[in-house]
Amino acid sequence: MNLVVLKTPPQTRFHFGKVSLDDNTALNDTDEVFHSDSLFSAFVHSYIKRHDTDDPSELFEAVLNEKLRFSSVFPCLCKVDSDEKIINFVQFFPKPFSYEIGKLTDPTKIKTFKRIKFVSKGILDDATQKIDLSDQDFLVIQGKYLLKKEEIKTWGWSDFDLNTRKLKLLGSSTSPKVKVHTTEQEGTYYAETTLEIIDNRKILPSLRVNWGFLAEIDPTILDEFKALLYVLCYHGIGGNVSSGSGSLHGFEMLDFDLPNIENPQYLALSLVLPRDLAEF
Repeated sequence: MNLVVLKTPPQTRFHFGKVSLDDNTALNDTDEVFHSDSLFSAFVHSYIKRHDTDDPSELFEAVLNEKLRFSSVFPCLCKVDSDEKIINFVQFFPKPFSYEIGKLTDPTKIKTFKRIKFVSKGILDDATQKIDLSDQDFLVIQGKYLLKKEEIKTWGWSDFDLNTRKLKLLGSSTSPKVKVHTTEQEGTYYAETTLEIIDNRKILPSLRVNWGFLAEIDPTILDEFKALLYVLCYHGIGGNVSSGSGSLHGFEMLDFDLPNIENPQYLALSLVLPRDLAEF
C-alpha cells in the first residue's frame, strides 16, 4: 500500500464540491475532503491531457480490473527536510461513526469528541483503546483533528510546545462574489467559501500541511500512474484552478501500512456503493 502525498504550498486555497440545493448555492460551502469520485475525474482529465485523446478507456479498465484502487484525499501533516523531502508524516482519516459510543473514558467530553472529524492512524491502530481527551498522551488540533502526541513528539517539540503552540491545518473563508459575464439582472450575487492551507513555519520551519490518499497500484501501470500524477499536480485539484486555487507543487509516494483493525468492522476511505443490504 502506498500513501500518495500531494505537496501543497502554504496559504494555497482549495474549493472542493459539496452537495447543494441549486447552482446559486453550489459555492457557498466547501468540503474538507477531495472525494474519490472527484479524484478519479481528475485522473481522467490528466489521462486525456497526457495522451491527447478523448478515449480514456484504458484508465477505466485499469480501475475496473482493480489494477488501480485509491481512497479519497484527506489532510496530511508532514515534516520535511531542507529539500522539501518528507521525513515524517501523520495521515488523517475520517473519524469512524462507531467511535461516538463507548469510546470515551469521560462522558462529559462527548460534545468535544463529537466535533472531532479526523483521526490519525495511531488512533485507528488500537481499535479497542479508550480515549481520554484530558490525557496528556492525546492531542486535538483545531478541535477536530485527533492524534497521539507520540506520533509527532520526535519532530522537534517538547511536551510544553505541544500543549501551548496553536497548530492549525486548514482554515476557511467566505467571500462575496458577483457574476460578471451574464445579462441576467437577478441572481448575480453569491458567496464562495474556500479552504486555506495554514502556514505553520513560524511554529516549526519544517512543518507542512499537505493532502494524502492511499493507493494500490499494479506494477504494470506504475509508470503510467506516476505520469498522471505529474499532470495532475501541474493542473491542480478542486474548483477554480484557473484562478489560482488548487495549486500543487509535486507529489511523493511513501510506503504505508493500513491501520491494524482486528475486530470485524469496516472503515470507508472512499465513496462506496453497497452491493446489497448485507454490505450496509
